[in-house]
Amino acid sequence: MIKRFLIPILEVVTTVGILTLAPALVAAQTPAPAAQGAATPAKEASAAKDAKEKWARDFNGVWSATGAQQDMIANLLPGQEVSLTKFGAEQYNKIDEADSPAYKCEPYGPTRIMSSALPFMILQQKDQIGMIFEHIDYRIIYMNAKHPADIVDYPEWEGNSVGYWDGDTLVVDTIGMREESWLDSFGLQHSAKLHMIERYTKTSPDTIIWKVTIDDPVYFTKPFTYAFNFERDEYRIVPDRCADTAPDEKYNLNHGRVGPEHRIPPTFPPDVARTYIGANKTGPRQAAEEGEIDLRQAKAAPKVKKTKFDEDTVKTAHGDLKITSIANYSVMFNYNGKVAYVDPVGRFADYSQLPKADLILVTHDGPNHLDPATIKSLSTEKTQLIVCPNCYLYLPDSTIMINDETKTVAGLKVQAVPAYNIKGRSGNGKPVTPRESANGYVVTFGDKRVYVAGETENVPEVKALKQIDVAFLPVNNTGLAFALKTMTPAMYADTVKAIHPKIVFPYAYGNNDPKALTDVVKDEKGTEVRVRDMS
Repeated sequence: MIKRFLIPILEVVTTVGILTLAPALVAAQTPAPAAQGAATPAKEASAAKDAKEKWARDFNGVWSATGAQQDMIANLLPGQEVSLTKFGAEQYNKIDEADSPAYKCEPYGPTRIMSSALPFMILQQKDQIGMIFEHIDYRIIYMNAKHPADIVDYPEWEGNSVGYWDGDTLVVDTIGMREESWLDSFGLQHSAKLHMIERYTKTSPDTIIWKVTIDDPVYFTKPFTYAFNFERDEYRIVPDRCADTAPDEKYNLNHGRVGPEHRIPPTFPPDVARTYIGANKTGPRQAAEEGEIDLRQAKAAPKVKKTKFDEDTVKTAHGDLKITSIANYSVMFNYNGKVAYVDPVGRFADYSQLPKADLILVTHDGPNHLDPATIKSLSTEKTQLIVCPNCYLYLPDSTIMINDETKTVAGLKVQAVPAYNIKGRSGNGKPVTPRESANGYVVTFGDKRVYVAGETENVPEVKALKQIDVAFLPVNNTGLAFALKTMTPAMYADTVKAIHPKIVFPYAYGNNDPKALTDVVKDEKGTEVRVRDMS
C-alpha cells in the first residue's frame, strides 16, 4: 500500500459549529452580583470540572503522534539522559539504518509504533483497552491485572501490558518485549529485560500527553523518561502490511552508509570510542550534545534582540490599557496595575527591562511561542500561567485552558479561542496546527475585549467572534512557497471583515509588506489598522 503521507493531500473542508460569543461586560474592580447570573471564578471552575469528567478518561478514537516523533532522545524531559552501558555503546556502534526491523517487515515494537506518523485506534472497555495500528501491530492492555508468569520465556513483539488508573491518568506497565525491535527509528536497541512504564493523560478532549520511562539495565546505565503529544486524527485505520508495499530502493542503496542519526547522541562510557557511521560529523548534533544549543529553538536567533518597543494606549471605562508590541507573537498588556504577557520568547527581544508578570498566556507549543526560560524570568511566586493543551508537556506547572473555555485569572476574564489549520497541511497530510491543540485568547480589560489570535487561519470560530475592540491577527504566510501556518493576506482581510475590530494589529507578519496589510482592509469602515514592528 502506498503510504498515506506520500500521496497528494486533498483540501479538507471541515464543517464546524460556530459558537456565538456573548459580549463580555466585566467591571474592572468589582465582580458582577451573583443575582444577575454573572459567571464567577467558582462557577467557572465548577463548570470546567463537570465538563472534564466527561472526557478525561475517555481515550476511544483514532490518534497519532503530533508530528512523526521518531527520535526518542529529542523528546527527553528536562534533566533526562540516555546513557549507554559498555555493551549498549558497542551495539550502537554497529547500527546501520538499512537493518531497521521496519524494513524487514517485522513489527515495530511498543515504543517505535507509538511514534509512527501513521494513526492508531484505541478501543476502550472497562477491563481491556485495545490499540490497533496500521503497521501489522496491535496492543492489548489488561486493566488491573498481572503479567503472566511465563512472559519472559515467551516474549511478544509488543510485550505484555497491564494498566491501572492514577487519578485521570492511565498508567501502563509493559514487559516481555522481543529484543529484535528498536526503541525508535534511529537505532536505540533494547534487551529482553526492557521494562516500560507509560502514562497517558488527556489535556483536552482531543489531545493526550504520552510520557514513557524506559528501564533496561543491559543497554542503559539508568532509566530515562521522554514524552510527546498525541492528537485526535481524522483518518480511518487502513491496514499497511509490508507485503503490500514494494521495498524502498534507497534503503538497499544506503546499506552501510547511514548510521544512527539522533540529534543528541546518547552518552557513551569513557572507554568506548564512537565508531558508528556518521560519528565524525560536526555541526548541530555535537553542539547540542555539549549544551550549546536548544533543539526546540529551531531557528537561529536574530543578530540583535529588540530592546525598544512600540506602545499604544486604549481608553477603557476603568482606566487606560497600555499595549506593548514586543516582537513576532509577543505582546504585553498593562492595565490597572496588572501586567499580562502573551507568548514571551527571549530570542526575539530583551525582556530584562520589562516588568514581571501577573499573568502569562501561551498560545502554541512551537518555539516562536513557548520559551520556558523567558517565562521563568518574568514570573514571581504570584504569576499565573495559562497554556494551551499541547503546551502543558513543556510547562507542567501551569493551568491548561481548552478551546472555548473561559476563566477569570489575575482579575481578568480570559476566553480560549480555537486556533488551528484547515488548509495548512504538513507533509503527512495532517493540519500544521490541529484543532484543540492551541489557543488564541480574548482578554477583557474593563469594557474592552482584546483578541490575540496566536497561530491560526481564519477558521469559523475566529470569524464568529463578536464585539472585539482590539485584534492581533497573524499574517505570516502567502500560502504559495511554504506550508500554510497562519493567515494569508486574503485570510487576514476576511477575518477583519468578519469580526470588524475597532483596532487591528497585523503581527508575526514576516516578509509581508506592512503597507499592503493596511491597504487590503482600507475599505473596512470603523476599523483602524496599526502596524508595529512585529515581523
